[in-house]
Amino acid sequence: MFAEVEVFIHGTMVIINTLTERKGVKMGLITTKGFRDVLEIGRGNRPDLFNVKYKKPTPFIPRYLRLEVDEWLNYKGDMLNPLSEAEIEQAIKHFKKEGVEAIAVSYLHSYINPTHEQQTVEWIKVKWSEVSVTASHEITHEWR
Repeated sequence: MFAEVEVFIHGTMVIINTLTERKGVKMGLITTKGFRDVLEIGRGNRPDLFNVKYKKPTPFIPRYLRLEVDEWLNYKGDMLNPLSEAEIEQAIKHFKKEGVEAIAVSYLHSYINPTHEQQTVEWIKVKWSEVSVTASHEITHEWR
């Protein structure tokens, strides 16, 4: 019977409470240049379209902890602009100074080609092994 199980996912209220109460660790984000504010802009969805008093929720990662690197892959996953180790080192310095405990890496089109995210995670783990780091391609290989 258990041999037939392909995936088992167990969830608890811990994550829901952490998100709701905003008591998680201090996080930093590294993203493709030009996409730093996507968390704040969102997709434009509003629960009440004509409510002029609607206020978007505060992003989980504040703007000063969302950094950009000048890497770029096109929609096919072809490299248009290479990843710079020096930019990653600058991000690590900034995050250390700010007391970041975890880093999220989310580059444009990494669901097609995760190479830049993988390299970034590798560099971070070598240069700052104590920090927790997760890349978006590890979570899902889907657009949006």
